[in-house]
Amino acid sequence: MAIGPGIYFNEYKDYSVDELERELEDLQKYLSSDELKKARQEEIDKQIDDNNCIENVRTEISVIEELLKNKKTTGFELNEKEKIRCPKCYSILKEYIYGKIKGEIDTNKYIAGGCELSEDNPIYHCSKCNYDYDKNLNLMTETLEKVIESFIGNDPFWKDLLKGYFDSLANKNDEEKIIFLKKLASNKNLFNEFTKEILKTVDKDELFDKYNNICTDVKNTNILKCPNCNGKLMFLMPDGSHLYCNECEKYYLNNNGKVGDKTTSPYNRNDVLY
Repeated sequence: MAIGPGIYFNEYKDYSVDELERELEDLQKYLSSDELKKARQEEIDKQIDDNNCIENVRTEISVIEELLKNKKTTGFELNEKEKIRCPKCYSILKEYIYGKIKGEIDTNKYIAGGCELSEDNPIYHCSKCNYDYDKNLNLMTETLEKVIESFIGNDPFWKDLLKGYFDSLANKNDEEKIIFLKKLASNKNLFNEFTKEILKTVDKDELFDKYNNICTDVKNTNILKCPNCNGKLMFLMPDGSHLYCNECEKYYLNNNGKVGDKTTSPYNRNDVLY
């Protein structure tokens, strides 16, 4: 499946410059590797013609390059208005100006909001995403379709598939669907597993409940620490059977809620990219 830049942004936004540079180097090598050629051939053998395994790598690289550029040039200084950025795409936000405006405004920094003033008025606007935000950068007039686009991008197949799936959940309101989708998309591998199951699962409500429970279990699991650096471990795989340290780049087995033996990555590139 095609993976939107929003998911890669969520994965890499807290990485340091050194970590991003290492990831970028590895991905650039992978882009020309035999391993990726093999993954593409498997797509062809399965009669998948959309070239997603390669395009996903390119999307991932472009997100990392943009993050590196912004981290090096701005240092993530968000306290200055001109550097307040969109939480979705990290573009610089424009600030709404309300009331009667005398003269011209700098349209690169500001946007006219009209004369009506109320507590519900948006404060910031992202021209790239076309989203409005309040003063705390909470998305206003959030719709399920916009949330899907923020994670999937403009891929029509997966956008329509996800929209069709959520439309079929007659017993769930949009707020429940949005909360579920955000929790799911915070774990890229879990999100991939979910989208694969949409294609083969008949009972859509059962699928929703299954992955909603998985998201809740992962969130509520006790925080486990890396034996090497004492940093927080991440839970991998839908069942949380593997653990990963972002600092040490080491993998461990989850031994019934305790850190088990050191192991290797449970994923290969094919699991992540399509």
